[in-house]
Amino acid sequence: MRLPDTITLNLFSDVESAKHVARLYANSIGLSELSASEVVLGVSEIASNVIRHAHHGLVHFKVLDSKRGIRIIITDSGSGIEDISAASEDGYTTIKHSLGIGLGVTKRAFDYFNIKTLPHAGTEVIVEKYLPIPKSVIDYGYISIKDQHYELNGDLVTTHAYHGDTLLAAVIDGAGQGYVAHEIAARVSFVISQVFKDSLANIIVDCDDALSLSSEDGGATITLIRMTRNQLEIIGIGDTHTYLVREGKTSPILHHIGRIGMDNLPQLRLKTITLQKGDTLISCTDGIKSLPSNLTLIPHNSSRNQAIQIFNRYHRALGDATALVIKYRGYNE
Repeated sequence: MRLPDTITLNLFSDVESAKHVARLYANSIGLSELSASEVVLGVSEIASNVIRHAHHGLVHFKVLDSKRGIRIIITDSGSGIEDISAASEDGYTTIKHSLGIGLGVTKRAFDYFNIKTLPHAGTEVIVEKYLPIPKSVIDYGYISIKDQHYELNGDLVTTHAYHGDTLLAAVIDGAGQGYVAHEIAARVSFVISQVFKDSLANIIVDCDDALSLSSEDGGATITLIRMTRNQLEIIGIGDTHTYLVREGKTSPILHHIGRIGMDNLPQLRLKTITLQKGDTLISCTDGIKSLPSNLTLIPHNSSRNQAIQIFNRYHRALGDATALVIKYRGYNE
């Protein structure tokens, strides 16, 4: 059965049609009942507000090329949203413009959320929901332990799985320890959460800009990783350190010298590696010692347990310490 790709919103009864089609798309790629219900809830919230505030709109549906996600675009020609941040807060009901209620609900319902709005020019909301990446394809886990002399961890790992087959991961080390280091790492993580589908170089630039404008000093070191079907992309800056483990040999991947948010960025060089089944990527902060070329890991352990194994063997006595392990098991294509 060919699913409709567009629903016109003129009446509240059209919202029910949009919800029905949203569930059909969710079911067509095999989303769980919970995930399908989240898709329906998000579409209901936005479509209802199109009718309520803009009176007319369109809902476009598409299955992503990977067949592991759906994209829904909802547009209207209303008055736009004056304050998107306020509209995104739960319970915010006083805004009188298009899509002014329930954006917080919608953002949580989807894996990707983007909104564009201009005064008197309408609003466009793009949302996506993905199947999870099977652990049989990409398995990842990490351990991050703060320095025992401080209350907060200045290291942070952030991951974003999307399109059903792509993982974006970052290992971030805010300068120093404690509160300031934690705030720096958290700021970088937030920026990444907004732009994780962009190129790695552009993400680094955005993080650098955010830290340059902040009040915290010291910058951050970072490893930024994107793993997808048969391919690895990586950019590292500073003394985070990264390794590719292949056929029993552990090889370091060179990083740029410097920090983001401090000096002028170096000319960013993207490292691209064609992955083989069984490859393992390890990325650590400087609280972990350099790993040996003959590193041995318990092969059948999960990535999380392997990260713990690395921490137990190689962490330094002082400082925050983080180890991320990503195991690429490959697709059967």
